[in-house]
Amino acid sequence: MRVQVLGAVRAWSGTDEVNIGSPGRRALLTLLALADGHPLGMGGLIEALWGERSPRSAVNVVHTHVKHLRRVLEPARRPGSPARVLVRCGDGYALRLPDEALDLAQFRRLAASGAALCRAGEHRAATARLTSALELWAGPPGGGLAALAGNPAVTAAVREWLSAVLAHGEAALAAGEPAVAVPLLSRATAEAPLDESLHALLIRAHHATGDRSAAAAAFHRVRKDLAAELGLDPGPKLTAAYSEVLASRPAAAARVVAVVPKQLPPACGSFVLRDEVLAELDAVVADGDRGVPVAVVDGTAGVGKTTVVVHWAHGVADRFPDGHLFVDLRGFGPGAPLDPTDVLAGFTEVLGVPAGASSDLAARTGLFRSLLAGKRVLVVLDNARDADQVRPLLPGTAGCAAVVTSRSRLPGLLVGGARAVAVDLLAPAEAREMLAGRLGSTRVAAEPEAAERVIAACAGLPLALAVAAARATTTPLVDVVADLDEAGSLDALATGEPHSDIRVAFETSHRAVAEPAAGLLDLLGVHPLPELPLAAATALAGTPTTATRRCLRTLADARLVDDRGHGRFRLHDLLHDYARERAAELPARAAAAALDRLLDHYLHSTRAAARTFSPYADTREVPAPAPGSEPLDFTDRAAATAWFAVEQEALVALVGTAEAAGRDRHVCELAVAQRFWLDRRGRWECMRALGEVALAAADRLGDPWLRGRCHRELVTAHMRLARWADGEHHLAAALRLLEEAADPVAYGQTLVNGAQMRRKQGRVEEALHDARTGLGLLVEAGHNGQALALSLVGSLLSQTGAHVEALAAHERALHLQRQLGYRFGEADTLLAMGTVRHNTGDNEGAKACHRRAVELFGEAGDQFCVADSLLRLGDDEHALGHTADARANWEQSLSILTGLRNPLADTARLRLSETSG
Repeated sequence: MRVQVLGAVRAWSGTDEVNIGSPGRRALLTLLALADGHPLGMGGLIEALWGERSPRSAVNVVHTHVKHLRRVLEPARRPGSPARVLVRCGDGYALRLPDEALDLAQFRRLAASGAALCRAGEHRAATARLTSALELWAGPPGGGLAALAGNPAVTAAVREWLSAVLAHGEAALAAGEPAVAVPLLSRATAEAPLDESLHALLIRAHHATGDRSAAAAAFHRVRKDLAAELGLDPGPKLTAAYSEVLASRPAAAARVVAVVPKQLPPACGSFVLRDEVLAELDAVVADGDRGVPVAVVDGTAGVGKTTVVVHWAHGVADRFPDGHLFVDLRGFGPGAPLDPTDVLAGFTEVLGVPAGASSDLAARTGLFRSLLAGKRVLVVLDNARDADQVRPLLPGTAGCAAVVTSRSRLPGLLVGGARAVAVDLLAPAEAREMLAGRLGSTRVAAEPEAAERVIAACAGLPLALAVAAARATTTPLVDVVADLDEAGSLDALATGEPHSDIRVAFETSHRAVAEPAAGLLDLLGVHPLPELPLAAATALAGTPTTATRRCLRTLADARLVDDRGHGRFRLHDLLHDYARERAAELPARAAAAALDRLLDHYLHSTRAAARTFSPYADTREVPAPAPGSEPLDFTDRAAATAWFAVEQEALVALVGTAEAAGRDRHVCELAVAQRFWLDRRGRWECMRALGEVALAAADRLGDPWLRGRCHRELVTAHMRLARWADGEHHLAAALRLLEEAADPVAYGQTLVNGAQMRRKQGRVEEALHDARTGLGLLVEAGHNGQALALSLVGSLLSQTGAHVEALAAHERALHLQRQLGYRFGEADTLLAMGTVRHNTGDNEGAKACHRRAVELFGEAGDQFCVADSLLRLGDDEHALGHTADARANWEQSLSILTGLRNPLADTARLRLSETSG
């Protein structure tokens, strides 16, 4: 928490400003801040806030103000716990903030330190220290709140400020830097027009800079005011200062001609409008009446920060008639970052003061701010490295504005009140507009497919698009696409020039990050996708979660990764390509260990998630996860479902990563572990493809059990795809291998899978035989899979006409499913029971079963089974003569099946067409 009471009363939590509330609350906070941590009694607070006109409810109002202020100052405090910031003392209160959290406390500390340095004769250091103190003074405490008008504590604080200005002026003159003192003394004498000490020092400062006319004017002005207001003549200090002016000779003017600086680079001719960014910059400048507005424009390398800022600056140039300063601070190469002392020398020289006036950073900063005082100048600080490089270059008085661009978020400036403005990647439409702006819309329209592929390869990065467009000026877009496909984006977009080469831009950003965060970026290239969760990054790093999170935040501040929220982080596609290049250069042992941790993290997390879906999930032991892999555990299906939903693409990609790295066992286990999720989501072609990759890996390993298991997964995939011949081939192979492996449970489960496939082919007797045989093996082993087998036996019995036996089998299966707490299995059995009841004319019973199945499948998130159940529920309603209800269910089913692109949608359409009349 950070509180400002000098000038406008404001507060920030981190970088976010919080609302303090009414003027009364701001006045109370100011009074407590002025007390410097000492308690103020209730009577004193009421007197200060209302004087003699305090309301009867004054005590309650103060308590209410305190309650609201505590919510602002201690948002994390639990109700009933003691306050630590705004504390109760007797019948009053005290504000207990650390000095660094309160601007008034910082001002007092720095002013006292500066005065001590002055007394010790260290005038240059004193000037710098007092400059820092006076920069905090944005105005009298409370910023003119009516309740504080004439308050003695406020008046005393203003006297502290005047004393600090006086000490600053004395130190600056003693240090030979009179120009630094003039702006502050001018401001102070305007606030205290009858203070002879301040006026005498201003006269001496003007004189020391060689400006005798200003010194004389200052004397005559105060002499006139003293006579008019007090009827007095100037005292000894004023008279002595003016006598020195009269006794001296005019100094030779320095041969530097001040000009109105116009340093903005030319605006880009093919600028793509970034309306949101431009509006945010406009909003920052609009706050100029409350101090010096500072915008920090951040974004990843090549995203177009400088382009958008320069475009905006030209658009608002007329608001800053006294000039526009611009400098490339070279924070991210090429070359070393510029020293702010050297930058200030250039700024002050163009403003009319020779570069040799001072070589001290603090003095040059003071001089620079003095030269800008009373003017309206826009300062653009491009390509900044860090906050320390920027702070000395910021104007110090209202009227000016500063815009900083950086690849870093510069949190140090944001904490100080600067506004963050993010420049993001181009949206596809914006990228298309940029490409058309560079090449012409006719050219882009003539090669639409190639243009879209270039836009996709550049992934919204303006620098990449600019390079690609430059290539396309001399070659067809299809050839640019061919280069991108053949060489890869980073090589194809290489220019060999430091300012325009994307790889060089990424390297300079990377080098600016300290270890261990820099090393983590290399490891992120091991992950096959540009987006990953914190848990996966932790596995890659092999470090505790808290350490990994700190590294990711460092990379996010450097705009090398994007914090997507909810514990997920993303690299820009081209940055991920760069990270993959870096990962390929890691020592072999380190890269292998990182990959092992990543694969183990995902494998064991997937197995844990699958167990929440089904008690039939593979419980066979696999090797323990590698140290540091930190696999997740799941206690409920909802969490597992959410994890699968966001990680499915990564799980599929990791099978390919494991295969490329020769991790065949991980290939098999990962492919098998995610089968339940893929099956539930109807991703059967993906199941088949992964199964083929896994089978090839199992063949290389020569493990009969693993080979049999992979064949079994392919039975399910081909059954879902109605590829019966392929399914039969894999069924025979699976049964042979699992018999060889002597695993009766896996053999029985495979028989049940085969029975399901044969049932779909209409081979009911064969299916019933296999299902009963498989059921016997599972019952003998006491395996949970017997519930699924029983339900299948019931469905097959129904198809043979043995409906009573069928319902009995379903009832036993339902009992087992409920014992297991397997709600998806319960839904599946209810679906089958409903079908039996429907076929025997018990449509009310069927309706109850199918309605409950819809509910349970919905809870499980299986949209296909929800649609199938709705289709059958519609059949039940139709049989009962409820046509409207039937059509409502069929329409809902059709909507889901259409979204899934499932052929069963044709059945729903047929039902609807048959009842359309």
